Amino acid sequence: MGATAGVLSAGVLSAGVLSMAAWAPGAGLPAARADVLDVILQPIIDATVSGLGTATADLGGLGGDVATTVGTDLSTGLTDSLDVAMVLDATFAEVGNHLDVATIAASQDYINSPAGQALDSALNEPSVLLFGRDLIGNGVNGFTGGNDSLLGSSGLFGNLSDGGFLMGDGGTGAAGVAGVDHGAGAVGGSAGLIGTGGTGGGGGVDGGVGGAGGAG
Repeated sequence: MGATAGVLSAGVLSAGVLSMAAWAPGAGLPAARADVLDVILQPIIDATVSGLGTATADLGGLGGDVATTVGTDLSTGLTDSLDVAMVLDATFAEVGNHLDVATIAASQDYINSPAGQALDSALNEPSVLLFGRDLIGNGVNGFTGGNDSLLGSSGLFGNLSDGGFLMGDGGTGAAGVAGVDHGAGAVGGSAGLIGTGGTGGGGGVDGGVGGAGGAG
């Protein structure tokens, strides 16, 4: 998830949670929906703002870096332009990294909190029924089951090894089994909109290939 995706996440997350909150028990009142958003989004927003502070510090030295890179010799303008582009790319990549780290950490704090676990159980029930995957939550480690949910059986929505659609880390892939696919481990679960892909499962026999990591 890059910097742009990180900035857009809050808007997408708000829309998704509002829709799913309408299905949750006792979520019929506007005030209840507001409470749901406060509990879920506020820690994420606070962490993102904090990450922006760190990212801004990175941008503070950008002017000096560019000036140093360009120098005063206009005869090397083309090379300098390429160097400036490299400086800008590296700097904005660092900005995006700070935002990603802060936002993902905050999402995990929420998912693992008592409030998050209580609220998510209500939000996830209709999501799992329809898609076979959580809305918010981490993927199941070592999951080997299928997805026979109403829409998930199409194979388009992943399964319980994947992180929740809105936020959640992918689960660790199942370990390999001797005699099955040469003992290769399973692929780790994919991450949600906010999250990190799961680690691939270990090889089930000596020389067995470990599974690939899940998509981030």
